[in-house]
Parts: sequence; structure tokens; C-alpha cells
Amino acid sequence: MSRRSANDASLLQSAITRDLASQLRPQLSGTEQESLAKVGTKDAEAYQFYLKGRYHFEGFTREDFKAAAEFFDKAVARDPSYAAAYAGLADAYAMQGYFGYASARETFDKSRTLARRALGLDPQIPEAHISLALVDMEFFWNFPEAEGEIQKALALDPNSAYAHETYCWFEGEMGRISAAIAECRRAAELDHLLSLYNMHEQMGNYKQAMEQWTKLQQLGGSESKAKELKQAFEKSGYTGYLQKDAKDKEADGNYYEAACDYARLGEKDAAFAALEQAFAAGNNVDEIKLDPALDNIRSDPRYADLLRRIGLPQ
Repeated sequence: MSRRSANDASLLQSAITRDLASQLRPQLSGTEQESLAKVGTKDAEAYQFYLKGRYHFEGFTREDFKAAAEFFDKAVARDPSYAAAYAGLADAYAMQGYFGYASARETFDKSRTLARRALGLDPQIPEAHISLALVDMEFFWNFPEAEGEIQKALALDPNSAYAHETYCWFEGEMGRISAAIAECRRAAELDHLLSLYNMHEQMGNYKQAMEQWTKLQQLGGSESKAKELKQAFEKSGYTGYLQKDAKDKEADGNYYEAACDYARLGEKDAAFAALEQAFAAGNNVDEIKLDPALDNIRSDPRYADLLRRIGLPQ
């Protein structure tokens, strides 16, 4: 899931079309200072760091999330009152825990502290409310609090694609599929850079699905892993691809995605073993009610037990 608001998308587009490092000058005119203040800081260098942080955040790799956190850190060091940078830092830490790149307990605790810091500086910043919602939803499984934070964000900015996208995932996890689809569509209307997940796999178009996933690996800088997955597919079909991907995901600490692969393969015991590891690590296991990859294991009593322990509706 992308973590990007319509505002951030437009800022990133501006960042790509010009060299920020050379064109944002340390000394600004009064008019330029006023324009810069509209994005939450009067410090040009802090703003540069913030944009670079958002740029790396969209890379969605271990290295990109780490780089994003470093740039957001630099932004708040330059301007300790920069609420948006604290919210960005909260997201960068949360995503490291979400994907199993770092200790979920440690990163989500940091994320919650940083989001609260952002709101202390600016109670009107919707992104910080979404940061809190993500922490409550993805790790602490405090779903009423998460929904309340999403609604606060939407009250502050009804046109936030980021908020609508997050609400889409929340509604899906609650099993309210029609509402989830409506929120996803609204998010896509507000931000054309967002896209819903493709349905190749559900339609049995396994070659196209494999090509999509390997392309994502390439975009994330994992050329060798993309090549290995493609070779596994060519040698043993989609089964071989899933087996290879499951082992890679487990090695990376992304137990939830490994569980999805095992469920697709019909390997129920391996799927539940991986889900238990994801549960212990706080590794986005709250998505089990929404994810079609787990359809093969929903009739197993262990699935209902896991729903109960997470606190999701049966």
C-alpha cells in the first residue's frame, strides 16, 4: 500500500522537475518566505530534506525507508517545529516495522511518539492523525482508536487521498468491503498516482502476476531477486515462484507475505506457522480478513482463533 497524500504527490513532482539542492536558496525574499511557510516551515533546507524524505519513502525498500528516516531527521534538526517532518518520520519508522525490516515493537513505539509530537506542534495536520491510525491499526490492533484518527484526518482535509486510502484498508480489515471499495475509489480520484491492486492472480493469469511482482522487485532495486523469481517461475511454474518467494520473505522477516504464499500453495501448516511469527512480530497480520491470498485457509479453526486474538470481527 502506498503511503502518499495528494499534497505529497504534488510536492514530489516538483522535487523531480528541479534540482532542489541547487535551486532552493538559503536566503529568500519576504514573498518566498511566506510561500515556504505554507508547507509548514520557513527553513528552505528543512523543506529540501522533507521532500527528499518523501521521495525515498515512496521507494518502499529497506534502504529507502532508512534513507527517508535520515532525511526527515535532518529536517527536524533544522527546524524542530516542523510538524510535517515529524509525521513523515513517524511513517518511515512505522513502515520499517510493518515490513519486518526492524523490530515492530521498537519502531511502532517511536512512530506513535513522533506522531504525537507532530500533533503537539500542529493539531491541524491530518498526516499525523493518519500516522497514529496506522500504528493503532497495524500494530496495537486498537481499531476504534484507529478509526477515530482517520475520521479526524478527514474532518481536517476531506480531500486527503492518504486518509481515504487508509480508510479503505481499515474498512476492508473490518470486513466492510463495499465501504472499502468506495474509499479506495475516492482515493484514486483524488490522487491519480494511486492505483488499486491488480487482479491477475485472482483471474488465474499467473504469468502476468509474476511479471508484476518481479517488476516491483526491480523498481525496488532488487534486480538479482527479480531474476531468481523469474527463473523459479520458468523452471517450476507459479508453484515454484511461490515457493521461492515464501522462503525469501521468511528470510527477510516478512512473515505475513510468506504466509500468503504458503496459503496460495495450500500448505496450511506452513501458512499458520508464518502467521504466528507475523502475529508475534506485529508484522501487518491485521490484514488477514481482507487478503484474498488467505482464502484457502479461512475454514481452518486456527484462522478464527487468530481473528479473535487480533480483535477483528469474526
